[in-house]
Amino acid sequence: MEVPFVFLADDAFPLSDDILKPFAQRQLTDTKFIFNCRLSRAGYSVECSFGRISQKWRILQRQSDEQPLNAINIVKAVTTVHSFVVIHEPRGLTSDHRRRTNATISFS
Repeated sequence: MEVPFVFLADDAFPLSDDILKPFAQRQLTDTKFIFNCRLSRAGYSVECSFGRISQKWRILQRQSDEQPLNAINIVKAVTTVHSFVVIHEPRGLTSDHRRRTNATISFS
C-alpha cells in the first residue's frame, strides 16, 4: 500500500488533499478522538525531531533566502548526514561532550 506524503497542520490551515488536521472538538466520536490524539503525537514527534536536528545543524535555525528547490536539497542533505552521524556516533557521546573533551571519533 502506497501512502502519500502529507503535512501535519492545526485548525488554522484549510483542509486539502495533502494536509492532515484534527477533527473539530465538537461531538467527537471515539474514532475521531483517537485520530486527533495520534495526529497530535505525530506532530509532537516531528517537532522534537526537527528540534534535535536544528540544534546540531545550525543552518536550519536561520531564515533562508534559498529557492524552494535548494531549500529542499538542504533539508535532504542535512537529514542524510544527520542519519549517518546518528548511526556511526558512539552512544552517549554528544557533540557538546566531544567539544569539551577534545575526543575524536573514528567512523571506520
